[in-house]
Amino acid sequence: MDIDPEKRSGLLEQAALAGEEEIGGLTLRPMTAATWSLHQRIKRAAGEQDGDDWSFNIFSFVFIHSQPVSKLRAFYARPEALVADIFDFMSERQAADAVLWKEWMERQMQQFSASMTQAIGGGGEDPKA
Repeated sequence: MDIDPEKRSGLLEQAALAGEEEIGGLTLRPMTAATWSLHQRIKRAAGEQDGDDWSFNIFSFVFIHSQPVSKLRAFYARPEALVADIFDFMSERQAADAVLWKEWMERQMQQFSASMTQAIGGGGEDPKA
């Protein structure tokens, strides 16, 4: 999968300039390879690898990106231990909070994809040249 080089460039610039964002009362850090990996591990541990449960997907993604890195590091090898914390997080928030975070999550995914396609495809070259 490749993205239009101009769009990729814009996404990479956004990613480079982006830092933490405050959304819905939470401070959210940008996605990294580590948080992407942990998110996948948690989904597998919860039996949600297909991504059919949109609420779990969004809430767990936001939960991960709002926690201290030290906590994420401590649970990386045992992601199943975070599922109960994510359940508590989901039960403490309104379902509508997912709408607040959806755009941020999608932007994180696009920026991550742009960085991956640049690395894989060599990126930066002008295909018209």
